[in-house]
Formats: sequence, structure tokens, C-alpha cells
Amino acid sequence: MSKRAPLLLIALLLIQSNLFGETANSPANPEVRIDIKIDSVLVLSGESSVKIPIYFSNYLDTIAGFTIWIQLTRPDIALFNKTGGPLFRIDTSGSLLSDWEFMDTRSLAGQELEVKITGIANFIPPLDTIMSPIYPQTNGLLLTLVLDVFDVPDILSDRVVDLHIFKDFASLFNFADLHGNSILVTEAALNPSLFTTQDGALTVNCCYNPGDFTHDGNIDIKDLTASVNYMFKSGNSPLCTNDADINGVCGVNISDLTFRVNWMFKSGQDPVCGCTK
Repeated sequence: MSKRAPLLLIALLLIQSNLFGETANSPANPEVRIDIKIDSVLVLSGESSVKIPIYFSNYLDTIAGFTIWIQLTRPDIALFNKTGGPLFRIDTSGSLLSDWEFMDTRSLAGQELEVKITGIANFIPPLDTIMSPIYPQTNGLLLTLVLDVFDVPDILSDRVVDLHIFKDFASLFNFADLHGNSILVTEAALNPSLFTTQDGALTVNCCYNPGDFTHDGNIDIKDLTASVNYMFKSGNSPLCTNDADINGVCGVNISDLTFRVNWMFKSGQDPVCGCTK
């Protein structure tokens, strides 16, 4: 046997370990085993079946079951979408749960402002083999929430719905491995050092006609005049900030006025619907 053979064997074993090992990219805190975050989205007033992704990382453990409970803060603006019975709609297509055999989505209080989601990878006999668990990975799509947005008046200033992950009790926030062991519970209680979460938000955009500062349905010289009055003569504020933030830099200022003049009189770029940069 040549001297290179043992070295080659070691190299192959290292490559195999990197490809098929039981760890994903490590978090900044080495104690963290689970990270879950809800995305934030911008929607239009009255929009139905709005989809909000939830992303998931499991750095060490293979996950075969979980429970999470999510609450929203503004039932006057949006509610979770129901299927017509006691269950709520979620979308698992193309997600880490696309092949899971059991999903349950229901309210604890019978209201559309909160939903408890429970998933089990292998629920249909035979149960001796877990067919589709979540192997260690980072930032995979766990599932997508589905919400309905009401018609929101333009004059409503606070248009943000917060989506909160409730994580105070193991009965409402838990993840299990292939053997049914909770990976977040130590000494009969949730261990906060083992997980991180990030809440999401849904913001209702009031912008339907970018550049319509006066919000009267037309874009003309009156909007330019209103912009000048607002910035330099203590004129009225725009009813919809996103209608006036036509260069999309998340604020109404002199740059929007310059952008408007270029667009109206110098064949400049078309306006956008607020806060895109």
C-alpha cells in the first residue's frame, strides 16, 4: 500500500463529513440550536390572501415535529385566513414541510387574530421510519402564513400589523427531534439560550398612484404646487406619504421635489410607490 493511500482515505472522510455531517452553518452564539423568523411585507389596502413567509434554521438537530403560536396586533387591519372550518390556511408548497403528513392550524381562543400551528413529519402508519424530517440547514422556508387585509382608510396613520411569535411556554413553542425529545427544554422549562426568534410585520401601503401628492386621483401641476407648499411654506402634509415619496428613499424631501420636476418636465424616471431603497 502506497504512503499516499492513508492520506487519500483521510481526505475522503473529511469531504464526506463536510457533505453529510449533522451540522449546518453555525450561528453567532454557539448555544443556539433553533432560529425562526417571520418576514415583513408591504401590501395594499383590501388585499386578500396575503402571504408572509416564515424562515427557519436548525443548526444541530434533525426536526420531526414542532408547535408554534403566532399572534397579530391589529385585528382592525388584518386577520388570519380561515379555510371555512376551524382551521386556518397556510401554504407549505416548496417549503421544508411540503412532505409532512400532519399539519394542524387552529386558534386557541376561536379568533382569527392568533393561530397555533402544529406539524408532525410522519403521522400515517407505518411510523417506524421518519420519511421527511428537517435535517440541519439554515434559512429554509418553513411555511407561509396567509392573511386577509381590510379596506384601510387613507387617513389612518398607523398602518402596521405586528406578527409576534409567542415563546413563553413549551406547550406553545417547541421543536422535537427524531426520537420525540424536545430540543429546547432543559429542566422541564424552555431554555431561551437555545433559540432566537424574529417577529414580522405587515404594513398596508396607501399608495395607488405614485406622484399623487394631493391624493385626488390625478397627477398634475397641483401636486407639484402642494409639494412646494409642504416643504417650504408649512403646507398640508401628504395624506399618503408613499404617494409623495416618489424616488423611494423612505422620506419626503427636496430629492422628491427634484425627481418630480425631472419627471414632469425633463422626461425623467417614472415615480415609484415609496420606500424601495
